[in-house]
Amino acid sequence: MTRIPTLALACFLFATTVFADSAHVDMLASVPNPLMVSLAVVNRGPDVARNSVLTIDFPAELVLDRVVSVYGPCDYAQRPVRCSLGDIPAFNPPNTFAYYLGANFKGPFVDATYTVKFAVSSDTPDPDPSTNSASVTLTTKLEADLGVGIGRSTRFERIDPGQNAEFWTFVGNNVRGNKAPNVRIDYAVTNGVIETIDGPPSVSCTIDGATAVCAIDALAGESGVITVTVKTTTDRLAGKTTLSMHATGDVPDKTPANDQTENTVPVYRWYAVTTVADDGPGSLRDAIVKANANCTPGPCRIVFEIPPPVPAEGWFTISPVEPLPAITGDRVSVEGLRQKALTGDTNPLGPEIAIDGRLARRGLRIVSRCEAVIEGLALGNFDEDQGLSFGGGVGCPEAYRPDRRAVASNYIGVDPTGTTAWPNLRGLNADGASVGVSNNVISHNRFSGVWMWSGSARFDHNRIEDNGASGIFLGPNVDVVTITGNTISNHRDMGIAIARGKAHVEIHGNTMKNNGGLGIDWGLDGVSPVDGDDREGPSNAPVLLSATYAAAQNRTLITLSIKSTPLGTSPSQAGIIDFYGNGAPDGEGEKSLGTAPADTATNGTITVSVAGDLRGQWINATWTRVSDPYYYAEAVTSELSNAIFVSH
Repeated sequence: MTRIPTLALACFLFATTVFADSAHVDMLASVPNPLMVSLAVVNRGPDVARNSVLTIDFPAELVLDRVVSVYGPCDYAQRPVRCSLGDIPAFNPPNTFAYYLGANFKGPFVDATYTVKFAVSSDTPDPDPSTNSASVTLTTKLEADLGVGIGRSTRFERIDPGQNAEFWTFVGNNVRGNKAPNVRIDYAVTNGVIETIDGPPSVSCTIDGATAVCAIDALAGESGVITVTVKTTTDRLAGKTTLSMHATGDVPDKTPANDQTENTVPVYRWYAVTTVADDGPGSLRDAIVKANANCTPGPCRIVFEIPPPVPAEGWFTISPVEPLPAITGDRVSVEGLRQKALTGDTNPLGPEIAIDGRLARRGLRIVSRCEAVIEGLALGNFDEDQGLSFGGGVGCPEAYRPDRRAVASNYIGVDPTGTTAWPNLRGLNADGASVGVSNNVISHNRFSGVWMWSGSARFDHNRIEDNGASGIFLGPNVDVVTITGNTISNHRDMGIAIARGKAHVEIHGNTMKNNGGLGIDWGLDGVSPVDGDDREGPSNAPVLLSATYAAAQNRTLITLSIKSTPLGTSPSQAGIIDFYGNGAPDGEGEKSLGTAPADTATNGTITVSVAGDLRGQWINATWTRVSDPYYYAEAVTSELSNAIFVSH
């Protein structure tokens, strides 16, 4: 980069005598800034300096880009350059009038020094013209200060072997006002090859397998984004793919340490289960041991790829003779659904992989701190504890995101058809977890289908039926739990049992029927009375007053009373009302009829409408106080209200 020092020129016009029509000129110059010459002209009197002119003489190798703050024109066509300063008044002591201006120079990209001369004159006689000129030395230098960087989008936080990853790279030259000539970028990939490079028109590239070279003729500032697409290796145990880049040029670099960098995309390690044997190579036990040893930070997949023939029943059964080791690697997913890719959908009623615990007696356990997935398994006959214990999620390193934590598409407590009981002591123990639980069948377990004393979870679209205690039991220390779109039925105790505490539980759109207790029971004590202050614990259930059908609108109008204590000073409280249809007055919320938003004052009576003709049904409802981040309050749903009949 060319560095042109600043020239500070101070031209002082002052009189050392008292003669009329005389002025004394002094000129000083300095170099504090590499890009701009700053000049100041001062007339110390006693008379006006008439028709003042600044001349600038400099070598032909330099270019005077512009002179700023002159009152008159500059003649750039001649040497020296002449600029009109006009009439400069004399100063008025003790103040000093200064005429400030600047001159910008451009130099060639070479190592050189140049002398620039300045002079000032006017039509007013000057008793000492020897002080009216000065010179400075400018130095230009050819140099660069390259810097490189690599980023990637969140779409490539983790990928599978053989997939493409996209890196965003750039190179910059941090020397202001200079162009680094013939910049070269060398790329290299480990565990993959470079597929494509897409950059600005100024960048030309050649790819050779795992390496590539890109060239930029002259780089000033930043190159713009250069997108490098890498195809990762198909090696299932590689674990990561790394792209490195190194920039060089034809001139010395000020900070060579900034010229190279690298970035890594994690690639799932795949540990395949290829046998139903309890131990040895290809067994589930062996895959768990390897995942525990190699999946911190991970990520890893335990995939099922058991070769045919498929047993006559349509699934493969693993029967461990002793408990399987807990899964402890940071990022591990256990994926029974992968079996379909090898042998097809041989069990249309459910999973193709079953783990029968009648010998091991203690169930599968995962405590991964970050990513943790149990998917596509039938887990049954673990009579000493739960079919699945899902914990962990604490202390995860912030190495990359997102981390999926899920229990999905499993059959827990029944065989892979969902028709024969394989009871566990409990179904799913999610105590202390942060997890999404979706599309599972959790049925015929001896105690609760789901048991959770603390933690956070989202339960959606599960079938939770015929368990020996409650469908879902939530202890007093749970944090935030949402329960939406599930079928929860035929339990000895409650559908959803919530120990009284400060739990934030939001419940919407479930089907709850034929349970021994309430569909939703806060406190495990039956119907809760209306509380004077429902800011802590459950919201108060609404009281339904009337329901009529409006044929013209094809809507059912429901009048109800809600007592909800505002979180702050506002007299109103926003919330959601969920309506349910039932076949009898003691219904638990058998059929979701939809929701209605509401803003209500404390002890408010409101009328809301629900689409459709609901005559002939018993209607009840829940009230959910919506979350309010201002007051650090999460949504909380009430128990079900009283039921009213919508008459014909």
